[in-house]
Amino acid sequence: MPFHSPPPFRFALAVCSCLAASHAARAQSLPDGEYNVLLILVDDLKPELNAFGANKMVTPNFDAFAETSLSFTRAYCQQAVCGPSRASLMTGLRPDTSGIWSNPSGGVSTRDLIGDDYITLPQHFGNNGYATRGMGKLYHGAREASQDPELSWTDGWSAHEAPYTYYEGDASGGKWLSEDSGDSSTSATDQGSFNYRVSPATPITDLDYGDGDLAAKAIAALADYASAYTADDQRFFLAVGFHKPHLPFAAPKSYWDLYDPTDIDLGDYDGEANLPAGGQEFTAPPQTELTNYSDIEGVPDADEARHLIHGYMASVSFVDAQVGKLLAELDRHPDVAANTIVVIAGDHGWHLADHGAFWTKNSNFEEANRTPLLIRAPGLHHGGTQCEKTVELVDLYPTLIDLANLPDPDQPDDLALEGSSLRPLLEDPELPSWNQPAFSQFQKRINGPGLTTGWGMGYSMRTERYRYTEWYLTDETNRNQKQSDTPEFIELYDHAADPNETVSLASETEYAAVIAALSAQLDGGEGWKQTGFSLPAADSNLAFASVTPSRQQLRISGEAGESWTLQSSSNLRDWTDLATPATHEIPESGSSLVTLEPNSQTLVFYRAIKEETVDNDLPVPFNLFSSSLTMYQDGDYMVIESDGVPNHGSPYFPTDDPRYEAYDGPNASYRQNPNEIASQTLVFRIPLNPVEANDKSDTSLGPIGIAINGVALFNQYAGPNQPLTNEIDSFDQYNGHPTGGDLYHYHVEPLYLTSQVGKEGLIGVLLDGFPVYGPMEDGQIVPESELDIYHGHFHATPEFPDGVYHYHFSEDAPYLNGGQYYGTPGTRSN
Repeated sequence: MPFHSPPPFRFALAVCSCLAASHAARAQSLPDGEYNVLLILVDDLKPELNAFGANKMVTPNFDAFAETSLSFTRAYCQQAVCGPSRASLMTGLRPDTSGIWSNPSGGVSTRDLIGDDYITLPQHFGNNGYATRGMGKLYHGAREASQDPELSWTDGWSAHEAPYTYYEGDASGGKWLSEDSGDSSTSATDQGSFNYRVSPATPITDLDYGDGDLAAKAIAALADYASAYTADDQRFFLAVGFHKPHLPFAAPKSYWDLYDPTDIDLGDYDGEANLPAGGQEFTAPPQTELTNYSDIEGVPDADEARHLIHGYMASVSFVDAQVGKLLAELDRHPDVAANTIVVIAGDHGWHLADHGAFWTKNSNFEEANRTPLLIRAPGLHHGGTQCEKTVELVDLYPTLIDLANLPDPDQPDDLALEGSSLRPLLEDPELPSWNQPAFSQFQKRINGPGLTTGWGMGYSMRTERYRYTEWYLTDETNRNQKQSDTPEFIELYDHAADPNETVSLASETEYAAVIAALSAQLDGGEGWKQTGFSLPAADSNLAFASVTPSRQQLRISGEAGESWTLQSSSNLRDWTDLATPATHEIPESGSSLVTLEPNSQTLVFYRAIKEETVDNDLPVPFNLFSSSLTMYQDGDYMVIESDGVPNHGSPYFPTDDPRYEAYDGPNASYRQNPNEIASQTLVFRIPLNPVEANDKSDTSLGPIGIAINGVALFNQYAGPNQPLTNEIDSFDQYNGHPTGGDLYHYHVEPLYLTSQVGKEGLIGVLLDGFPVYGPMEDGQIVPESELDIYHGHFHATPEFPDGVYHYHFSEDAPYLNGGQYYGTPGTRSN
């Protein structure tokens, strides 16, 4: 019988007073282990999947996988073209470090450019006892030599063996060209129904296309690896690179038939590219990838555009089916699947008639750089969750070796991996301390009104809100060698107001301060070296950095004379004060860049915490909370820390714990779930002066508030849109129970608290700062009809004689909350 879906496990990265609080060490939520890896790369895949909030693509297999994985909805490549992007993913190096700024050509491979001594991602797994095999497009290039067969793959690399593109209804024969021949005289689209190369013509199947044949071969390889793992515990790293939906948009007709082309809305498409206001033409993507095909002579007209979009969608559905077959084979071996990390990623995005008539990739715009990333890891407790934090494809190398419990590779020339492990986000998708931007770049020839013509490099940074890009004139060969420290051209897009990047604000005087701050953060394209972990600017009591040989600085901003304590940790949990120096004082400038000692072997995290005295004179209603909680005011927020353990007995404590109480409640159907109460580290950051939100946000699974005794309050759902109907039978005599992560919580009236404060008493607060009361008012049960859709109402209470909006527990669903916050929620971590 399934129990409550456990909430995301969160690191305790609290804003705290160094004089008042300590941080308890805790175990990671993802278990350590030496797991298998199945890496699936999909070429030119836009994040237009249902799991990413879109609804136009037919992708049942991507959708099903998303229900078991964490979807990173804001993942970005390092350069929006195949070669450099894949090189970054497979080497853990950014383009300026590897020197790979374009697709390797002329017989040159990624290995030729990085050298034989550098250890690639699959090579590192092979060096640590894994059987590694590559299949399809992983590095860039169709030749076997371009896929690094000798060093990356212990079991070699395999190509597909379905070489033909089948023209649309071409019964006369046509040019039956290889999909990978490089001969672009073929059509940009194809919907094969029959193979006319044989007589009589035979119906086309998935196996007649390259990716269909590749899927079949990958299934056979996976079956062999599953058998070897089951029999001999032989771990494997299998990477499969599908070619579609890359041009040509070639797929069996059955996938085209999934879509009605008349449903493809082109808006006011007229074949004219609309540069962003304030932009320059050179920043737009070139159209040559399209016009290389025989049936596209220039910018597509409306009919051609609709047909191309139709072909792209059909190709996505086709590759979705192939991915589904491969995942089904893994699921046939449940013991193997349970010990296998699975990653599905695109290599970059694709312009698909956005900006009026932008096509292909090759730009620094959002559509070209954002791509899907989904990760399923053993022990992951929040399948079906979206992580909206900004991440990069260069993060995959450190992530996979972290999850597989492998050491860092010993690279030549003191090179270190230049991404960050995503394990903290896999354990807590809302990790407050993760606020690092994504850094992308693209080389182009700069020209235009008012600009100096010449080769250049555009460095683009995507923060939570902005995309900021600086274009520099560079050396023609060594593109990371700037001719000046001053950019030739800049772009600024505010995604909060302009998600389609239609207006560059770079010349607007009111954005001068924003541009100055972003420019300092971008640091000429090297900002990733110093950025590491940082908190939002609104939180001025804590600063973060992750330090490797390439990340050695932590910037602290504050008032002159403030004292900050410097601490370090290897795991984001066990913080210790630095011995020399343990404290740091802010100078008159108000900002200090502290140089830290790097560690060449492991990633070290550093933080600085502002020292200040806790104000114990707490405002209403927080003065009614248990004195055992750590609480303090931080600007306009109240921060509450709790271990989540109830101050009453429960049958969910271990039987040898003095707090254990056998169940003696009235529920004759009581059944105890298999979990036990364990100490957690809960940190709630709650607005002190809550106001109604203009745009109401949904409550999520997990803690949506905190009771006065420090126990988490949950909403009315047992899982995604699942009522509490069955879970209620697992509530103890005080109406609480633990999740699979052992976090004790209340969904319904907490009977212990209402016995202490009365059924009309204050029970706690939700994350939006509005208080929660028991089920009664004026001696009567509060009827549902008196509560609004958020499950609250406004009037005076004993704590707020002037009136306040507040929530109530009720006896029937929705019990505590109607599914949305009335106000704007703060943050919580656990």
